[in-house]
Amino acid sequence: MNHLSLALHAALLTIALGPLCAWAAGTATITTDGESNTMSWLNSNTIRFDMPSTDGSYMIARDGKAYMVSTEAAGGMPPVMEIGGMMQGFGEMANSEEGGKASPLAMRITSIEATGKKETVAGLDGDVYELTSTDNKGKSQTVQAVFTSDPLAVEMTAAYLALSEAMVGAERVAEFKNALPKDKRGLLRMGDDMVVQSIADTPPAPAAFELPAKPVNMGDMMKQLMKQSQ
Repeated sequence: MNHLSLALHAALLTIALGPLCAWAAGTATITTDGESNTMSWLNSNTIRFDMPSTDGSYMIARDGKAYMVSTEAAGGMPPVMEIGGMMQGFGEMANSEEGGKASPLAMRITSIEATGKKETVAGLDGDVYELTSTDNKGKSQTVQAVFTSDPLAVEMTAAYLALSEAMVGAERVAEFKNALPKDKRGLLRMGDDMVVQSIADTPPAPAAFELPAKPVNMGDMMKQLMKQSQ
């Protein structure tokens, strides 16, 4: 799986929440499709998402923009690419593809119901909900999600949301903001695809969120390459 599809997958697994809380920075280990990733945040506008399977590459969201940082850029690719606009385009393509299991983030929520069951995830107590959503072709799916009112988990989910908005656009997660449980806005698990393994209020080093080079806009770069090939 290439860097772009990994970035899109991480974004599409994101679940939204509403009001932001007082920020206190932190770090979480999150498993997506069996792969362990680390997300750290300083505040709602400064997030880093490390993906070990991408040879040290990672994503950074800052001030509403998303970047892919490649520590071993090959084939003339720039070490830092702004990917937000392109990821929004990829999100639309993924939403229109036939077959496969669509992410609930790309679908319209039709119901969210508490099951009455409890579940402990990453040492935090949460409540199990059934989330039913429908895509633009009328196909529906139901997944179980675990939500909590724990303040740190709520903050983590806010950071996850900010990363998602920077990559695929705020409009694609707006409906989730309005549909989620109002008193339990911290996401701990989404089906088997996204599970929080650990979470801590350990402040990350501010230097970890600095871009190592001037970013290149990926959309502009792709347009330039297409012109050169014609």
